[in-house]
Amino acid sequence: MGVGLGAEAAIGAVATSVMMLHDKSARDSNCNAEKVCSPAGLDANQDIGLLSGWNAGAWVLAAAGLGIGGYLVWKDSDDGEQRAAITISPMGSGAGLGVGSSF
Repeated sequence: MGVGLGAEAAIGAVATSVMMLHDKSARDSNCNAEKVCSPAGLDANQDIGLLSGWNAGAWVLAAAGLGIGGYLVWKDSDDGEQRAAITISPMGSGAGLGVGSSF
C-alpha cells in the first residue's frame, strides 16, 4: 500500500511542479522589475501560492510512501514472517500497481 500511495503522490507532485513552473513563467512575463504585475501576472502569482502547499505535501507523501513501502517490500524476511510483493495486474483502463502479501 505504501508503494502505491507513494507512486500516486509522486505523480501528483510532478504534476503540481509542472503547473507551478508554467505559472512562474506567466508571472515572470507579466510582472516587471519593480514587481508591478498585470492581472495575468497577479493570477499566476496567486496560483503559485495555492499550489505550493499541495506540492510540498505531495513530495513529502511520495518520499514517505515510497521509502516505507520499499522497505516493507524489499526487506529480508528469513524467519518465515509475512512477505510483501509488488503486483501489476491488468485493468479496464490499463495496468494497476498493487502490493500483495504472503505468509
